[in-house]
Amino acid sequence: SVSNLGLSASLHSSTASLIKQHRNKIILPDYLIDFGYVILGTVRDKQFHIKNPTDSSITFHLDRSYLNKSGFSFDCDHVKNLPSNETIVLTVTFDPRGANLGLGEVECRVPVEVSNGPAFRLRLKANVTMPDLHVSNDTLDFGIVKCGECKIATIQLKNPKEIRCEWIAAYPGEDMQERPSKAITRSYRRTTSSTKKKQITPRIFEVLPSNGVLPAQQRVNIQIKFMPTEEQNYENRVILRINQSSQRIMIICRGSGLEPNIVIGQIKENQFIPTTSIIFNPILTHSQGDEQDIVIKNTCPFPIEIYNLEFDKQFLEEEKILRLLPGYDEYNNILLPTRPAGDKLPAELQKFYDDVIKRVEEERLTKEKEDDTTKKLDEISTVEQQFGVEQTPSENLSSLGIGDRDLKVQSDRDTTVTTTGTALNTNAGLSKTIDDYGKSEFEWGDDKNEGLLKRTAEKLINFDMTPVAQALARHLGIDLSTDGAQARNRRGVAIIVHGPPCSGKTTIAKELSQRYDCALLNLDDIITEAINSPNRSEAATRAYQLCRDAMEKHLEEQKLAEIDSEHVAAQS
Repeated sequence: SVSNLGLSASLHSSTASLIKQHRNKIILPDYLIDFGYVILGTVRDKQFHIKNPTDSSITFHLDRSYLNKSGFSFDCDHVKNLPSNETIVLTVTFDPRGANLGLGEVECRVPVEVSNGPAFRLRLKANVTMPDLHVSNDTLDFGIVKCGECKIATIQLKNPKEIRCEWIAAYPGEDMQERPSKAITRSYRRTTSSTKKKQITPRIFEVLPSNGVLPAQQRVNIQIKFMPTEEQNYENRVILRINQSSQRIMIICRGSGLEPNIVIGQIKENQFIPTTSIIFNPILTHSQGDEQDIVIKNTCPFPIEIYNLEFDKQFLEEEKILRLLPGYDEYNNILLPTRPAGDKLPAELQKFYDDVIKRVEEERLTKEKEDDTTKKLDEISTVEQQFGVEQTPSENLSSLGIGDRDLKVQSDRDTTVTTTGTALNTNAGLSKTIDDYGKSEFEWGDDKNEGLLKRTAEKLINFDMTPVAQALARHLGIDLSTDGAQARNRRGVAIIVHGPPCSGKTTIAKELSQRYDCALLNLDDIITEAINSPNRSEAATRAYQLCRDAMEKHLEEQKLAEIDSEHVAAQS
């Protein structure tokens, strides 16, 4: 910038004048004070020590004239009679915004004049910078997405600077609210605030995660989710604001929502007539009634599922399962794998629900048996107090139908019932209760039972891998087993060398294999081996068909070429 050019010119002139003034003095090497990278708009301070190593006091002076428009300043520029072997601490401040500096390196040499001593200079250095981000794609087209589903696109952010970058996603127009007029009375405002609640609606386009910190020269992948709520075209802007920077990243997001739609009507005179009301014929009291047939037409290009919220048993069972799951966002939404119309919830969620029911039943049966044992022991104590009968504990228990084996099971309250006879009875009771769940004892209308199930679910949930995460991993084809994790850790770079014959691809592939100590494979040999295998896979079958089609096409072209050559020879 112009200010930096003027500063460098003043540096040369100051150096020349310093040499001229102190031609006869000894000039010591410069002392460097490096501020490193300083963000424009911030103020940095650095302290340095000056020590008097001589036997007498000294006086020195820092020439402030060389600091003009450099952004540097000292808290003290003149020190008088610094005692021997004493140290003084000075502070230098750098304010690039106050000096109206641009981005780039700034350097300043300040002469330090020591009375009756050598001269030296303080070399002040800083690099003015500003956080910035580069985005791999600033325009996203999500296409057509069904309402109730979402589509996620991944983009990459890169920090090209030498300092870390803090960013946060912003959505223009989201925080804009209408301000009430000053003429509105206080009572009206109180009434409005108490009756009108703020409705939180989910964002159509949302950045995941919503903020982050990116170290210097690093990259990170972020996701943008598109979840339409209506059948219309959407186009919004998502802005990534960068902390301590005037730069902003704008991402344009487009997409279209497709809403399921049905038309209800009746067939009259062999013609479908849409209607919103069903009119029944007049009927007599205590008669058989009247029936009307209705026709439901799906006007969408995809199959849809229709159910009744109050009477559909599958929907009610799924609601019970979904209430126990973690992972809901602030809009009370949860992401699950997409499922075709008519399919059930993922098997991972159903298994988790069954485990919760089983644990609740185990705890209930254990508690009932403990209470029964306690009740019988209390009866023994009451009988002994009334009649003064002295019996051994075994005789008392036998008289009430409690054996030593049962007492051993119930004595340990923290141990699950594991004896053979009791385990069979417990399992039988569990299977019956799980099958009948939701029909008799554990109804969701009871807040007590609902709270019990939720507390039990929280105990069983592994938050490192929730049932929802397991279902999503299976849907996305991610192997969560130990072998799958080891395979992901072994992933590396695969290099494919291809080209025309005699181009040197084999030699290059061998050199790369030796350079990186990796396996060398021939794709032609792999495909040939897969095709000739007796247990031919689906991919090998397709490769065989493609090779066969290519061979037939080549033979046909060769045959046509021979016919053309014979025809030309006959004409000549």
